[in-house]
Amino acid sequence: MHRSVRAITLSSLALLMAIAARADEGMWTFDNLPIQKMKAKYGFAPDQVWLDHVRLSSVRFPGGSGSFISKDGLVLTNHHVGHQWIQAVSDPQHDFVKDGFVAPDRSREIKVPGLALFTLMEMENITDRIDKVAQPGMDEQAAAQAKSSALAMIVKEQNEKSGLVCQPVSLYQGGQTWIYRYKKHTDVRLVMAPEYGVAAFGKEWDNFTWPRHDLDFSLFRVYENNKPYMPAHFLVQSKQGVAYGEMTFTVGFPGRTSRLETVSQMEARRDVLNPLMIRSLDRKRAELHAIAAQGEEKSRQVSAEIMTTENSYKVISSEMEGLRDKAAMAKVAAAEKDLRAKVASDPKLTELAGQSWTKIEEALERQKAIAQENANLESLDSESVASRRRENQEKQKATQSVISEHLARIAKARFAVYGMSAYPDGTSTLRLSFGAIETYPLAGTLAQPFTTFAGLFDRAASWGPTAEAGSWELPSRWLKRRDNLNLFTPYNFISTNDIIGGNSGSPVLNKQGELVGLAFDGNIESIPGRYYYDSRVNRCLSVDARAIVEALRKVYDAGHLVKEIKGE
Repeated sequence: MHRSVRAITLSSLALLMAIAARADEGMWTFDNLPIQKMKAKYGFAPDQVWLDHVRLSSVRFPGGSGSFISKDGLVLTNHHVGHQWIQAVSDPQHDFVKDGFVAPDRSREIKVPGLALFTLMEMENITDRIDKVAQPGMDEQAAAQAKSSALAMIVKEQNEKSGLVCQPVSLYQGGQTWIYRYKKHTDVRLVMAPEYGVAAFGKEWDNFTWPRHDLDFSLFRVYENNKPYMPAHFLVQSKQGVAYGEMTFTVGFPGRTSRLETVSQMEARRDVLNPLMIRSLDRKRAELHAIAAQGEEKSRQVSAEIMTTENSYKVISSEMEGLRDKAAMAKVAAAEKDLRAKVASDPKLTELAGQSWTKIEEALERQKAIAQENANLESLDSESVASRRRENQEKQKATQSVISEHLARIAKARFAVYGMSAYPDGTSTLRLSFGAIETYPLAGTLAQPFTTFAGLFDRAASWGPTAEAGSWELPSRWLKRRDNLNLFTPYNFISTNDIIGGNSGSPVLNKQGELVGLAFDGNIESIPGRYYYDSRVNRCLSVDARAIVEALRKVYDAGHLVKEIKGE
């Protein structure tokens, strides 16, 4: 007998309230973690030894994240993070994107020209030094130039002294300035990559959806002096794996978020800036697909660019839905209203930032006009059009300096009001997020926390190999090896970890700091997470570490890599 509608509604409401109570929002810097919040919810928070270990085990890829997972410099990341580099070492006779690649031994690992990875070694807060160079009476452009010059000098000095790659980092919309010092790894070699057909199973149809069945991983190795690099820290795979309800951590390099921007900035993106970007991406999509239609080799050459462009189009389109969500945006507006009221009630804060929201609104009007003109010039090509683009670039620079200066003032006012209880927006710098394996309401039921290899083969059989240009076609190797696999091995899973683009390739860890998974996507409901975190539905999608080992051993005959990962 079916339960009554009222009973279903009440139980659903109770579930939503329980999930909301476990909100795990935040992309936290390693110097400012919500230790008490973690302990209150999960009875655990990492200590400094734990944090240093996972930080030094992590690496930054161009546009993504990764981690050392063996004593001999083996690096784990997503297939889609490594895609362009896998494509770069391919050729017409060896399409490693389509057919996959496994180096049978280290002598046949392929050097990847141009690929460099970075490990964060040290961090230093230099906010006070930078703030002092802006003299009273300077306008926004002069202050920005003075700060920029001082920062460049500090970076130059530290590069020379430290022997590391020193990079400036702006946090809290300019409220803090740091120097992050990285060790740079320039000899990186491809070790293993599954076929694109299983790494991106479901292609664009399944992108950002759940349930998911993607083996989205690849393996590289760092070398130093032509020998495998031996990192001081690397992640060990959990023997037990992860289970429903367990606490999880992601460590990676989230890209741009805009949660600390003003409401007027978000409205400018919603009404003008994002629609113009979507129009531009539409043209680019058409051009790239026209090139791909010219033949298999042309398709291989533009495959990475097509993947990036299609992903960007879907992201921005879904962000627009979030910006149009009246209830969510009302919460953002309410938080801003509360801060502005507190600023207005304090004479010192009023002097600091009382006019900042208005100044930003005025600058945004100029910015929107510049963006519209640039979009109109996009299809034109002449010398006179190039003098106007350059002029607009200078105007944009001046406008952005106003916005940046007043965002920094708002950030300092926020510190004064709320202290350091907030986390900064994503800036492609190392962050830690925490959460748990958790379901959410989906299509009238609950989302399953895990998928399995059985689900992969079921989905492939349900669609057949030719549907939607082969979007669910499995590589032949997988069909031949199906009976070798434990079909109930966990394959992908979801968690409440707060991530964004750039987190792709982040290791997912348990309380012991052991590897349990590999973050590769968010669900489509999480895309507005650029602007706000919705605890009810935001979910991180990960490849289960057990699936990676199962596939390496039983599909790819890569037992040597399994032994290395397991430390056997």
